[in-house]
Amino acid sequence: MRNLGFAIAMLFVGCGSDDGPEGKASTIASLVYSPNMATAGMPVVLQGMFVYSDPDADVAKFAAEVTLPDGGKQPVGPSDIAAGSGVSGTSSFMLTFTPLIAGHYTFDVWLLDDAGHESNRLTGTLDVQ
Repeated sequence: MRNLGFAIAMLFVGCGSDDGPEGKASTIASLVYSPNMATAGMPVVLQGMFVYSDPDADVAKFAAEVTLPDGGKQPVGPSDIAAGSGVSGTSSFMLTFTPLIAGHYTFDVWLLDDAGHESNRLTGTLDVQ
């Protein structure tokens, strides 16, 4: 069964001004997270952060997707984030779930803006024993 329960918490810290909509997607970089190992059947709280740049200052949503060891994909979100995040800053996130089987999991994180533009995706891994 692939149904995983996820909880998301986001914190955005940024600064800048809105120079008007120009239809540009955000960019994200420098993904840092922990843990990178977990135990099957036990809840894991994956905490991380990345930096972002948003020329339009209209970041609106955070999204993630977990790829299971069998190749199945479990989307997470998108979830609304606080308005006024600015044109650049640091984003912290938390994904909470219970990996049901042992194996190699990957996850992607990305941002969406008010116009629906998606940022690039950053990928992390979680090895479950």
